[in-house]
Amino acid sequence: MSTRIRTIAVAVNPAAAGGASVHVAPVVVDSLRAAGFEVTVAAATSERALRERLVALVGDGGVEALVVVGGDGLVNLAVDVLAGSAVALGIVPAGTGNDAARELGIPLGSVAAACDHLIAALEREPRRTDVGVITPESGADMPPGASEAEDGTSPPPPRRFLCAVSAGFDALVNERANSLRFPRGPHRYTVALLLELARLRPRRYRLTVDGVAHDVESVLLAVANLGSIGGGMRIVPFASPMDGTLDALVVAPLGRIRFLRLFPRVFAGRHVGLDVVSFHSGSVIRIECDEPIVAYADGERIGPLPVLISVEKGALGVLT
Repeated sequence: MSTRIRTIAVAVNPAAAGGASVHVAPVVVDSLRAAGFEVTVAAATSERALRERLVALVGDGGVEALVVVGGDGLVNLAVDVLAGSAVALGIVPAGTGNDAARELGIPLGSVAAACDHLIAALEREPRRTDVGVITPESGADMPPGASEAEDGTSPPPPRRFLCAVSAGFDALVNERANSLRFPRGPHRYTVALLLELARLRPRRYRLTVDGVAHDVESVLLAVANLGSIGGGMRIVPFASPMDGTLDALVVAPLGRIRFLRLFPRVFAGRHVGLDVVSFHSGSVIRIECDEPIVAYADGERIGPLPVLISVEKGALGVLT
């Protein structure tokens, strides 16, 4: 076997998709070892512990690729650790949304197919992919895995993302879901969505794209590097992770019924061109809001607006 990559770490999130990755990971490890790769398993029950483990593996130069077995949350962690390094990222989807895998053309629904795809990709040169960077401008909330200065005054550090930043209705749903103690599991997000839908109203934002300010009213606002969020919502179907730009989606004020009718079109990517939908593309985007909305990146809580979002062109090698 001739391959550029021989040493691989496999990262596992035992909590992804209700623990599904625990059953998937051994299949992935066995497949890679059977194909002749040297494999190290990195698993932890907390994000902080897993981050420390991955940083150590990448820092000592002991691995050439990191394969994530999990969902978009674990992919986000890996992207934040790997961006700017020579270590390539592979994905075996085992989460709930799996937006990154979907957008990158990685097979969903079949572990065997995903493993075959990965092993074939390991024979090819990794695809250089842009990475988004979100920098909170308020120190009120610390993002997951972040650390602050000893005096506690440092703002949260930048965090990288692969898919998108949410700062509108979807961010409100995430924040609501995280505050609910019941129900648990995916039904929590259904309840949160219904609660936020009942409170649906536009917010006033200032969206500054490459120095040009746009004052907008919006019910749904997101900035994409890849085109999908939320398990297949194709918010920016034309987004490319290799063009050095980010694409902001703005949905103008809508009533609840029309907003609900918009969702099937967004999942199909057929909302482009509608009179209530606009897009703004650029390499640096700042989002401000009159209200304390918390931004999310790849479904991970970042902190309250304002945030500054930029792009690192070709910062990540991805096995596709």
